[in-house]
Amino acid sequence: MRLSVAGSILTAAGAAACALLLQGCVVRSITVKSDPAGARAYLDDAHIGNTPVTVSFQHYGTRRIRVEKEGFETASRVVEINPPWYQVIIVDLICEVLVPYKFHDKRVYSFQLEETVQDKKGFLERARSHRKQLR
Repeated sequence: MRLSVAGSILTAAGAAACALLLQGCVVRSITVKSDPAGARAYLDDAHIGNTPVTVSFQHYGTRRIRVEKEGFETASRVVEINPPWYQVIIVDLICEVLVPYKFHDKRVYSFQLEETVQDKKGFLERARSHRKQLR
């Protein structure tokens, strides 16, 4: 009977330890914003949605972000996404396996879109035309 109770206690302790070990992890996300909103966003040439948009990522390193919107110049940026302190070799093993905490690595990239020259000219011409009509 003693082995059965001891075995049950060890099994319960093992299950509790596994539950604690499985809690820790890192959630990585990239948010792309633009002004004006509603631009098509691309991450490494793959369409990820319209701004503002948030997607998860798995690997750190160099990434290319591009946003496009009709009537505006395309904006593009190459970014270096470096790992935070808790993702450095050895520390990441401890943080992801032994620490029962969910880390959130959130990266936000914003783009200010400029109107295309053609649209600016058209806008100015329409404004002049309306101004003349009001006189």
